[in-house]
Amino acid sequence: MHYSQKILNRVQKPGRYTGGEWNMVTKDWSTVEVRTVLSYPDIYEVGMSGITIPILYELINRKENALAERVFAPWPDMEQVLRQSGEHLKSLETGRDLKDLDLIGFSLGYELTYTNLLNILDLGGVAIRRRDRHGGPLVIAGGIGALNPEPLADFIDLFVIGDGEVVMPSIIEKIARSKKSGLTRDQLLLDMAGLEGIYVPGLYVDSYGPNGIFKRLEPLEPRASLPIRRVICPRLPQPPQKPVVPLIETIQDRGAIEIKDGGSAIAYRDEDPYIRKEFEATLKIEGVASRMNESFYQ
Repeated sequence: MHYSQKILNRVQKPGRYTGGEWNMVTKDWSTVEVRTVLSYPDIYEVGMSGITIPILYELINRKENALAERVFAPWPDMEQVLRQSGEHLKSLETGRDLKDLDLIGFSLGYELTYTNLLNILDLGGVAIRRRDRHGGPLVIAGGIGALNPEPLADFIDLFVIGDGEVVMPSIIEKIARSKKSGLTRDQLLLDMAGLEGIYVPGLYVDSYGPNGIFKRLEPLEPRASLPIRRVICPRLPQPPQKPVVPLIETIQDRGAIEIKDGGSAIAYRDEDPYIRKEFEATLKIEGVASRMNESFYQ
């Protein structure tokens, strides 16, 4: 067990934090170059019910030079125990502190998980704000909840805009090469910015109107492209061949197979007329115009 019996005896469901599930992948850290941890920032029962983490988990662990472990948000009882004891939140597979990894990858399903993400970083011993990270793991985020990344731009080193399974292999390889060549953190992030679908907030300056409404981004480096185009998987990825089977009951307590990639946003012309009217009135008051391309909704 990665936590002492003294800690686990004080929480409602120890099975959320012990790992050891069927098909869990545990690799020797000394044999790989890139060590990652994946997280859906909600409790174990919710995070293990989705399909994104299993796809990325298997994709990374198939690579000989990389490993992927998992971590989820603790229930309040576990958070209280960790803070009182001074222990860090650990990965399920090997019980490592999050600060010891090369990459922490969050899959964001909706905005209410944003605060969970920050709490996971804090409990894992990782600085919450990206400006305060001078070493340690890169913190990345993707998923449908990251398509509007600005609310988290002060906390995330880079965003994947679109399907993570498309760019994750390239991210892993760039981290591996950077460790061999001795690139600094800033040099690595600049290198990452050249990948399609990658938004590195530190390479842009944002501007807001007097009422706090977002206006524009301006790149600070030539490799920081605009617009940042959403990367889309050309075909559905192969379903996980050996999905991790939880030892406790989860929210969606059954196997999951992806039959359609993502979802379709509602075209602006099809939005509720009242919502359109309010939106257009706000734009008029602010003196700005919507530049949303219809292709965004396709």
